Amino acid sequence: MVKIELDSAKVEALAALQCTFDEIASGLGVSTDTLDRRRTEEPEIADAIKRGREMGKRSLRRLQYTAAKNGNVTMMIWLGKQWLEQKDKHELGGSVDIKGPLVIIRGPGKGEGKE
Repeated sequence: MVKIELDSAKVEALAALQCTFDEIASGLGVSTDTLDRRRTEEPEIADAIKRGREMGKRSLRRLQYTAAKNGNVTMMIWLGKQWLEQKDKHELGGSVDIKGPLVIIRGPGKGEGKE
């Protein structure tokens, strides 16, 4: 049986896109079993997956940070919640200023029916 060569640069590129294990295998033209076996047999394949995943996360983080720096308010809020543990504050209480008479409306009580 001929051993298929796996291109670690392609493995890394697919992992950088956050491809699933199945998608990486498909992109390489091998089964997931083959990729899994080669990952355990060949440290450079496991390293390429790890490097790729981390590189992809760094790239996404850089894009998010850039979007926030460029004024994307939604991204600023989201990053504040994620990185700075900020949260929306919901206040309860306060006063209500009611103008005019207060009218209490009651539904039918016990023993009372609709007419």
